[in-house]
Amino acid sequence: MSDEVLGAVLPDGIDVDEHSAYFGITDSSALIERLAETDRLNGLGEFLSITGDLLLKQSSFDFQTAADRLEVEGGEIYWLLSGPFGMLSWTDPIRLFLGQPDSEGKSTGSDPGLPVTEKDALDAFNDPFRLLKMLAIGHVVGGLQELDQYLANFESWMEDVSGNKIRFLALHQQISQVLSATQSGDEATSLSSLTGGPIQKAPVKAPEGQKEVVAVPEPEPAPVAVPEPEVSLASAFEAPLSPQQKKSAFDEMDLDGDGVITPEEFQAAPEVSKLPESEQKVLFEQIDSNKDNVLQETEFFAAVDDLSKTNILAPKRKPIGVVKPVSAPISKPVTMTSEPIRPVGPSGPNNPQRRGRGNAIPGVHHTLQSGAFCPSCNIGVERHWRHCPVCGSGI
Repeated sequence: MSDEVLGAVLPDGIDVDEHSAYFGITDSSALIERLAETDRLNGLGEFLSITGDLLLKQSSFDFQTAADRLEVEGGEIYWLLSGPFGMLSWTDPIRLFLGQPDSEGKSTGSDPGLPVTEKDALDAFNDPFRLLKMLAIGHVVGGLQELDQYLANFESWMEDVSGNKIRFLALHQQISQVLSATQSGDEATSLSSLTGGPIQKAPVKAPEGQKEVVAVPEPEPAPVAVPEPEVSLASAFEAPLSPQQKKSAFDEMDLDGDGVITPEEFQAAPEVSKLPESEQKVLFEQIDSNKDNVLQETEFFAAVDDLSKTNILAPKRKPIGVVKPVSAPISKPVTMTSEPIRPVGPSGPNNPQRRGRGNAIPGVHHTLQSGAFCPSCNIGVERHWRHCPVCGSGI
């Protein structure tokens, strides 16, 4: 950029570079001259006494209203932030801790490998207006004394960002909570995580003689569209089925035994009937790859093997694995509501181990009324189950 900016009149009483002139500084106001000569604490206090409600009641800073109140050009507010207030470079230690370039573009740190939520929380302090909101809370609640404490404690934390990370994260959360309240028209609450003192409250008001601004909260984030889960027959089985088990499952659905599954037979299956009718049709059409309106074994087997889609069908069953024998029958006698318990004798050539209905385990009630029983432990089971939920035996 050239040494002079066309049309810009640099103000008297304060050195303003061409960048400031570019942002609209063409004449100096009394406030700018005063802030350039005063200390940071009092300069911030005067600025916040005029703009505190704009910072705390509205999610986005109203530059035009602030410039009108301060009687300055819009670009001068940027100059205040970067010059007398030092907001743009104040959090350079946080930038370097996060592995980011500092306010001058220099980078000496490396990525600390923090979770994304922690990185975002720490990086929020690099927003100069977020810092001004934090300081405005202190000024509204406790005046210059509270503001001075905020400045001192925050700067001391930045001497060891890593060691004070938990404090920064807690402060970020509390700032968000206070801003949520003030942007809804409620009072401001002191940041106890920054001072450690008792919590104080104060209303957020416009300066005397200024119009009250309307509280404007942060806009609600756009809802994230959640894709509908895909329909899958494989989700009825938690583990891959053997060829024999797939064949048995197919035969159970093929009620008339003609070698194909019709839509009516498919929808009558327990794994499918619990779905809404519209999803039953979608599932059938998905499996019926040749579109002949019946399911052949090859189509059914392929659908059962497809474990890549979302589980939405029957409750998951225990994975089919090695059947573990029951170590010992339950010794405590229990009065049965069905047929009497038959003791299990030792197996051998003269006394073979019988399986099925007569091989009951004492103490197990046959509560299901399906008429099907586990061949190993004799517990009542549903006909569409592939294994026993008690002993794990294949059914």
